[in-house]
Amino acid sequence: MLRRIFLLFFLSFSLTFFFISSSYADDCWENDEGCKTRFVPYLKTPLKTPFNSKTFRYYFRGCFPISFPYNLPDGWNLAHMYYDEDGEYTRIFNFKDITHECRYAIKNEEDYNAWCLDQNLMGVPDYDYLVRTFNPIGDLPDLGTFDTPKGEVTLEEFLKQDYNGDDIPFDKILYIINNRDGYSKAEVQEAIWYYTMGDGNFDAETTRYMELVNAAEEYGDGYRPPCDGKWFIFAITKAAEEIPDLPPCQLGQPFIIEMPVPRWMCWRWTLLERQNKYKYLKKWKKKWDDDDDDDDDDDD
Repeated sequence: MLRRIFLLFFLSFSLTFFFISSSYADDCWENDEGCKTRFVPYLKTPLKTPFNSKTFRYYFRGCFPISFPYNLPDGWNLAHMYYDEDGEYTRIFNFKDITHECRYAIKNEEDYNAWCLDQNLMGVPDYDYLVRTFNPIGDLPDLGTFDTPKGEVTLEEFLKQDYNGDDIPFDKILYIINNRDGYSKAEVQEAIWYYTMGDGNFDAETTRYMELVNAAEEYGDGYRPPCDGKWFIFAITKAAEEIPDLPPCQLGQPFIIEMPVPRWMCWRWTLLERQNKYKYLKKWKKKWDDDDDDDDDDDD
């Protein structure tokens, strides 16, 4: 009996270790819905940094992430950055060299809309850049310090603090990018700079950006976008070629890149309202209320 228990324990441990230590180089395939599928181990005791490429849930099926909330490639990736011809966004990124892209939330040859975080750094369009992306939730990696207009700062300070050293309220920025209808690209961008740089630390060319700021102040605390709304990832850039006023490998502008809300945030984690689930809850609540009415009638 003890031998069987030991054998089961050994097999369970071996399988868990296999999933945790195996690479993801050859485990990409498409299911019937065209989604990339993989299985990921569950760790009852999370890793020291649980939101990484060996995540902490037992498995996600379909297009679920391996890191939180998006599975993003490590290191620098080549992308072409250019103006949005429709004039809706500050910049657009088009990635070129992501390997094993089925693992990741960003794909080659797809356009990603972006907003600048710092007016004082260069982001000349129509050139190639090295781009490194990061999730907005959780701690950012320790990459040493960067020489920026803010001074010598860490990545966390570079992306998450304004020029006054205050934390950037990204819930309010989420509100702005999800409620920007009727405002120009410049007005949206300056409303974002109001928070990412701090009031008085950027040069504004419009006045209506303050309408967005006032709305974000009123409605943006703790804002969560709808399931068909927009989330974002961070991106830092370096010149990949000779660019005017930006030597190769010198740090360029930081950005937030708009991303669709991950569907698992609506389904599995229920962090956001999902329309079908909301309808189901209303139906369930109506049944509950009807049952209460029936009980009251029986009491009478």
